[in-house]
Amino acid sequence: MKKYIGIVLIILGLFGALLTGYYAIEQAESLQFLGMNITISEQGSFVPVIVFGIVFIGGISLIASDKSSSKSF
Repeated sequence: MKKYIGIVLIILGLFGALLTGYYAIEQAESLQFLGMNITISEQGSFVPVIVFGIVFIGGISLIASDKSSSKSF
């Protein structure tokens, strides 16, 4: 059961991080200064990307814990 929940969390985390990351990048403005590309984000927030990243890592840890508990005697 943990394996299926882990797979769902991985898919949700990956899809959510990609979607919200794309939206945050689209809302950001960038400019060139001394050969560097500087990004200024007024509306785009990277907090949802971090949250979905944590969900993704949680899914991986559920799958890993399910595999390690099935090998114990």
